[in-house]
Order: sequence, then C-alpha cells, then structure tokens
Amino acid sequence: GSVSAWVKLDSMSANGFIFQLRAEEGTDNQIILLWNNASGVIRGNVKFGGTTNVVDSGSGLENDGNWHHVAFTWMSGSKTAANNITRIYIDGSETDNDAIGNTWSDESGPAELVIGRNSIQSNAYFNGHINDVAIFDDVLTSSEVSTIYNSGSPKDESSHSGLVAYYTMEAYTDGDTTLADDSGNSNTITITNSTNIDSTDTP
Repeated sequence: GSVSAWVKLDSMSANGFIFQLRAEEGTDNQIILLWNNASGVIRGNVKFGGTTNVVDSGSGLENDGNWHHVAFTWMSGSKTAANNITRIYIDGSETDNDAIGNTWSDESGPAELVIGRNSIQSNAYFNGHINDVAIFDDVLTSSEVSTIYNSGSPKDESSHSGLVAYYTMEAYTDGDTTLADDSGNSNTITITNSTNIDSTDTP
C-alpha cells in the first residue's frame, strides 16, 4: 500500500501522528506515518507481527512555514523478496528505505484508520496542517510520487488506480463532524474535536 499527504509542521514539542492504520485488537500490526520529535524527522513505521521497520525523512522540516509532500509505501509477502520493502519520499525524492521481513498477521477485521493522532493512547496529536491525504492499495512508484509533488498544487488523485480513500479536506469549518471521502468509495471519517480548522491554507 501507499499513503500520500501534504503537511506543514508547526513547532513540534512531541510526536505527532499523520496517518495510522492498525488492527482493531492489539498493537502487533500497525502502519504509521508520524513526526518523530526525538529524531526531528517524519517517520514511516511498518509493524507486522510485532516486527518493526522504520524509514525516516531528512531534518529541517519543522516550523519552516512551508508545505511538504510526503509519500510512504510498503509491500510484504511478495514471492520476490526484493519487493518486500518500505520507502519514504519527501518533496518527490526518496530519503530512506528498509527491507520488510514479516507480514500483517491479523486476518480478522475490521482495521482502524486514523488521521492526526495516535488512537491507541489517544495522544500524539499532529500540530500543524494536513491536506490531500490519499490512500492506495498498491505501491506508488518513484515516478508517480514525483508527478504528485511536481504538479504545482495538490494533484487530483480521484482517478488514480488503486485508490482506496482520498481526503482533500477542502471547505471545512469548526464544528464539522465528518470528513468526506473524495475517492467515491464512501470511506467517511468521523472528525473529533474540530477546532481551529483552516481550509484556506493549502499547498
């Protein structure tokens, strides 16, 4: 799978989750994209069957006043071992990759998808702006990531192959309770504590 998002980080004093996909029961299977405050990087974390694989951005993204494009991809269970890898891209360029040895070990549904916080401890709220989150059930290629970043403004992903959910996050105000899925797949998200929404500040 893959997740693509535009983010602008304010001054961060703690971890801040951008994206989290986890098994509903337990913590052995998670896919997380977050600001890791201790390292000062955006980190992709693939945890399958209790084994963690980590990929990091470079430094210098915090509180610089700029929007940045992040793409995070992963594959496991392929018969071609070289394909079992996770990658992170910042502003169109790959910054890190790591081989994945395990696979998602929880076959029972449902899973939980969360944007902007850690749902397990109900903490690690993202301090900043998030826009145009696209979730795919395939691995974006480096050229696809580059195309998204180089579009000049958030590229419309609604017709992209493998799109599972797409949240452009436009025209929202304080007090809204749901976030529409612009992919047409009706994966609506519940908004919790919707204050300080600024849908005019976009990449």
